[in-house]
Amino acid sequence: MGLSDNIQDIIKENYKAIISDVPFKDILIDLRIECILTDNEFTQLDQCKDNKYAGFEFLQILRSRSDTEFFKFCDVLKSSTVKHVQRLGRTLENSASDNGQAQ
Repeated sequence: MGLSDNIQDIIKENYKAIISDVPFKDILIDLRIECILTDNEFTQLDQCKDNKYAGFEFLQILRSRSDTEFFKFCDVLKSSTVKHVQRLGRTLENSASDNGQAQ
């Protein structure tokens, strides 16, 4: 399993924005509710010293998931109360959808 090459490329292209803009420590519960994270992964990320490190660790985990989990991640971002995080979720989703990836 693992993310498709296209979605891997989209993450690489947006890596800086994802790490800098996404409030990972604030969305951990949502990532667990959507079954993107296991209980152990949730605990691991919750113990990260800062948000950027949590983002780095999360992207490592996400790479081992399927494209479906990537789209769930996009949905979590789009449901954020922070406008630029919502836009990032839409940008990631649209980039993947424009390149033929199905949700």
